[in-house]
Amino acid sequence: MKTIKSEKGGAPTLAIFTIFVIVSSGLVMAHLRSMERKDISEIQQLMASDFTRATNSSIEAELNDALSTAVPAAMDDVGTGAGSRENVEDLVIEYMNNRIKELGVS
Repeated sequence: MKTIKSEKGGAPTLAIFTIFVIVSSGLVMAHLRSMERKDISEIQQLMASDFTRATNSSIEAELNDALSTAVPAAMDDVGTGAGSRENVEDLVIEYMNNRIKELGVS
């Protein structure tokens, strides 16, 4: 008769254990999903940062190249008309603004 009495208390214990396992599994799954989302978000941010750095570097190189050709060209254009330094600066600024518009940089 001892085995029958001990089996009667097993069903509630088994039910509580089953509920515990289900709740624990749900919490673990939720935690893993949130960690996965966090990892994906970090990767996306790193990719955006790399893209921004690459774009910035490309634009900087293009504008440096444009500036190195704009100054001598402006000096030549102003020099033929006996202009001043301010005229050269104005022409360089105008050329650089036009180049920035061509690049589509705002």
